[in-house]
Amino acid sequence: MFKSSLAKAFVLIFLPYLAVLTLAFFLFGIVQHQHELALIKRNEQLQLDLVRKSVVRDLENILPDIEVLVNERHVQKYIVSPDEMSRSLVEQEFESFSRNKRIYRQIRLIDMTGQEQIRVDFNDGETRVVDRKELQKKQDRYYFKDSILLGRGELYISALDLNIEKGQVEIPYRPTIRFAMPVYDRGNTIRGVIVLNYMASNMIAHFDEMLAGSYGHIALLNQDGYWLRSHKPEREWAFMFKREINFRQKHEAEWQEIAHQEMGQIHSDDGLFTYVTIYPLRLIGGYAEEEISDEHQAHHHVDPTTMAWKIISDVPGHRINQIWK
Repeated sequence: MFKSSLAKAFVLIFLPYLAVLTLAFFLFGIVQHQHELALIKRNEQLQLDLVRKSVVRDLENILPDIEVLVNERHVQKYIVSPDEMSRSLVEQEFESFSRNKRIYRQIRLIDMTGQEQIRVDFNDGETRVVDRKELQKKQDRYYFKDSILLGRGELYISALDLNIEKGQVEIPYRPTIRFAMPVYDRGNTIRGVIVLNYMASNMIAHFDEMLAGSYGHIALLNQDGYWLRSHKPEREWAFMFKREINFRQKHEAEWQEIAHQEMGQIHSDDGLFTYVTIYPLRLIGGYAEEEISDEHQAHHHVDPTTMAWKIISDVPGHRINQIWK
């Protein structure tokens, strides 16, 4: 009888305390997990900001470079009087510029028919003035067709893709962005375009240097969801070979938001996705990403928001679970 009473007292007195203690530990676990998740979210936001700033630093000085070449006095003289002396002086100017900058694979002056007139290549630290017999016709290339339609001082910027030589993707791959500006004479007549083939491998290398602090993987995508940079190289540049390998295919639900929002975070069954958008045309010339003036919009022939890159941090769900254990 005594034992029965003791057991009943235990049930009535101690079990409620045990239940409360169990609930307290459970709630503490939830709060702790939420706190850890908040730390991860903040870390990925900070990481993406570092990556974004790295891209900005690499691109913001392109416009001053191309403006220098377009207005260079030897170039201005050559487009009006293309004699041998003028040609030689432009070649020397391009070669010196290429050697000093070390970021342009090619510097070219292309005439109105699409024919390369002068071209300097930069490879493995060495510059080379390309022989006239090797100069190519570029009348069918999209960057030429678009850039000859520009007004004085307007800038063309291509998509980030792989360099094409003689109709084929160059091997090894050479990630390239082409910047072009028309060359006008003093009579306001367009005489051709100057094209800079920017070696985007430099920008990508700096991009990679910023990734070490992420809990997951950080990728660079174009506006269509194709990988430009990924921790899995086989995903990259699929659009150049008409392969349907892209982020929007792998994470369709998340892409619907990412494609239409400039920045944010998504926590889904697939993991934690943190993203930010870069508009390269807004970066050219050092304009703030957050705002773009009417004057700057008029400086380009396209809406600056039509070309966008997405920087995305992907922390898989299993990685978050491991962190919580």
